[in-house]
Amino acid sequence: MTAAVLSIGTELTRGELVNTNAAWLCDQLTTLGCEVSEQLTVPDDASAIRDTLLALCARNELIVCTGGLGPTTDDITSASVALAAGVQLECHQASLEGIRRRYQARGREMTPSSAKQADFPAGARVIPNPVGTAPGFTLSIGSCRGFFLPGVPTEMKRLFEDTVRSDVASTVERTTHQVRLRTFGLPESVVGERLAGIEAEHPGVSLGYRASFPELEVKICGRAEGASEAANRAAVAVARVRELLGDAVYSEGEDSYPAFVGRELRTKGLTLALAESCTGGMIGSLLTDIAGSSERSPTPTPPRQSCSVCAKRFSVRTAPSAVSAQLRWRPALGAWRTPIWPCR
Repeated sequence: MTAAVLSIGTELTRGELVNTNAAWLCDQLTTLGCEVSEQLTVPDDASAIRDTLLALCARNELIVCTGGLGPTTDDITSASVALAAGVQLECHQASLEGIRRRYQARGREMTPSSAKQADFPAGARVIPNPVGTAPGFTLSIGSCRGFFLPGVPTEMKRLFEDTVRSDVASTVERTTHQVRLRTFGLPESVVGERLAGIEAEHPGVSLGYRASFPELEVKICGRAEGASEAANRAAVAVARVRELLGDAVYSEGEDSYPAFVGRELRTKGLTLALAESCTGGMIGSLLTDIAGSSERSPTPTPPRQSCSVCAKRFSVRTAPSAVSAQLRWRPALGAWRTPIWPCR
């Protein structure tokens, strides 16, 4: 199933907001087995929205659209979709009452601008929004199935999980299977050189790369007429990729290198001490910003004590620079003698 993602909002086309919705949706649709062919962003302009919708629907079987469902004057997605579908807007009474109750619960009155969030193109199926005031909806334009979701990321993800995921999964005929390998320690150019022959050796397999400090993700996607054969093709190629990259591959899926390091330390009963200079505590931040880090968080060290671990062993005046060899080995030695990361 071919799919497209459309983001609506002048704040996006002007660069005032980073479009995280599109990246998340493309990833989710790919995981479901869709072939995401296009990702577009348009401003809050009725003609632009209508024309883009018609063009995308003519080329794809599925479209997921975000943004423009709120109460302000620039929220015109519902009206624009109605134009594209050639239907009128209709008030959905159940949604209207839901919006009214939400305002009443906050001690406020529903305004006419808020009420327009209950207007949908005729024939649309409303998708309730339990975490916001603007419901979403689904409507087919020609032979293309469309899902229209709020632009607020938390609301968009909730409606996607509640409705869109199951609807798409029940209709898509899976012809792809993707495995994401996580690597660390090899530059992207080296990884690319080692894997240069994979696609030629394994017909129906394609590779993709995504660098995100401090690691590199390698995506292996198998394609076939059915899900089982696609998974088999991907598995064979994955085994070869692991062989070529060796220990640089530390995990797969949603894992991260800091999380992997933490697990390894805890599993092996090892301790970790850090002495950072000119990094702003970046390494310590990477290790403690992951979920569950409290299980292996550093034992609090008074600031003066942690400074003295390094400072009392050398004189800054004798070193040519803050990253000189004279300064590097001494704080490392001090940190080694004073471990601050006991793994329980």
